[in-house]
Amino acid sequence: LPESASVPAFLSGRAAVPPADEIVAGMMIDEAMPADLLRRLTAGEPLCVVIETPGEGWAEAIKAALRQRIDWNNLKILIRETWERPTAGLDRDLATALAHGRPTIAISPMPDAMLPKIMTASADIRIALPRASAHHLRRAIKTICGGRSPPVRLASEMLSAAEIRAAVRVGASAPACVERLRRAAEAKTLTRSVAAPRLEQLGLGREVMAWAARLVADVEGLRRGLIGLEALPRGALLTGAPGTGKTLFAQSIATAAKLPIVATSVGTWMAPSHLGACIEAMSRDFARARAAVPSILFVDEIDALVDPEREEGQGKSW
Repeated sequence: LPESASVPAFLSGRAAVPPADEIVAGMMIDEAMPADLLRRLTAGEPLCVVIETPGEGWAEAIKAALRQRIDWNNLKILIRETWERPTAGLDRDLATALAHGRPTIAISPMPDAMLPKIMTASADIRIALPRASAHHLRRAIKTICGGRSPPVRLASEMLSAAEIRAAVRVGASAPACVERLRRAAEAKTLTRSVAAPRLEQLGLGREVMAWAARLVADVEGLRRGLIGLEALPRGALLTGAPGTGKTLFAQSIATAAKLPIVATSVGTWMAPSHLGACIEAMSRDFARARAAVPSILFVDEIDALVDPEREEGQGKSW
């Protein structure tokens, strides 16, 4: 912790040790939130703070870790981990809290998509928390189990808060906790995609096959803890006439890399006539893919969003 930060009660021996996900969440907060901000919130300064979590399911652990660091008396907190239709009542409630000078914190994995617009528009400070790292996990294991923790060599970024909480147990040995985390990370990357042919059976060109092979190798490196999630490619654009196998190619990559795949299309997103329902469908698919990280999100008919010839009408707005 920074010297000026308040020390959580469990670190000073005044309270029971919290679960591992809350310990990890606390380290995320200490790395991303300046100690001065924690003091200002405790002092009751009327700030609106938006916190972006590393994924769905982390909000409650982050809220609990904040309780260890901030005086909660006058603080208003909002958690959103799913897309919900905004209501005038909620907007007025949040606006009233801010107008009365209450410090307000909103927590979400996708703030711009999931939080009420009044929160993102009124935010004084936005903070993006880092993903769980091997260092975080080792510190949590040491705090809960005592003694020395063996090296944690696994793809820690893909573990959810619940998986970390369940794997690191009071009274268990540190090696046993590390092994449970390793199994959880390995299971997280097992493909849940439909059956698809092997990449070698698709008759791919040399460059395409080389790209796919590199991606599969990188995912395996992530699974072994040799590289971080940031080393994986962020995306690719597949072009070709209908029926050339773009969807099958994505499914085959998912099978080869043992990754879950969320397959959708612009047509599916646009099926509802109401704009809010369209956005909800899009947000739901992105949330599903983020919850399964590392994963593949395949969006068919992406060219339907934008008309490259005219760039006007619906395409222009997208």
